[in-house]
Parts: sequence; C-alpha cells; structure tokens
Amino acid sequence: MWDDRTPRKKVTLLELEKKVNDMYQIAGVTFVSVTHRYLFRNLLTDTGTWELFGKMVPAIAESGELDGSTDAAIEERFEPELRTIREKFAPLIAFIESKAPRVAGQQAPAQ
Repeated sequence: MWDDRTPRKKVTLLELEKKVNDMYQIAGVTFVSVTHRYLFRNLLTDTGTWELFGKMVPAIAESGELDGSTDAAIEERFEPELRTIREKFAPLIAFIESKAPRVAGQQAPAQ
C-alpha cells in the first residue's frame, strides 16, 4: 500500500481492514450528511417537490383513504405541478434507465 508521498509498505489484511474502517468512520458520516443536504436543498426544495409534497399530504389525509385508492384522483388534482416536476427529473430518470433499464422500468411511475 502506498501513496505519492510515502514509500510502499506491505500491510496485512487485518491492518488494511482497520485503515479502511478508520477512513469510513470519517467519510461515512460525512457522506450521509452531504447527501441529506443535497437531497433537501437541490432535489426537493429547488425543484418544487417539497412544496408540492406539502400540498399533497393534506389532500391525501382529507380523502380519508390511505390505502392508495385515491392516488389517481390526487394525481389528477395536482397534474400540472407533477408534470413540471417530472420534466425536471426527466434527465435523471433517463440516465438511470440507461444504466439500469430493468430496475428503473420496474420502479418508474405510470405517466
């Protein structure tokens, strides 16, 4: 194991595992925090998704049916806003489908 500033050094598998675990203790926590921040700021807030979610939840609760039976009516009610959000996410969906078409196709919402 080596980098550009230190000479090569052989390490045992247990030493390597400890080094990787030490790096994860720092990077793992940071990664989760950064992804949460990105999710809320860039994906939810900047796209209008969070605001729409705030409108849709009371509409779903008012329907009194939490079994999914009113999903079509809710979608129809918020269709213009949903269409805008779907358009914003179209490049991401296309990218995911190009890399994993079977998985993305199974989870994609009906349009």
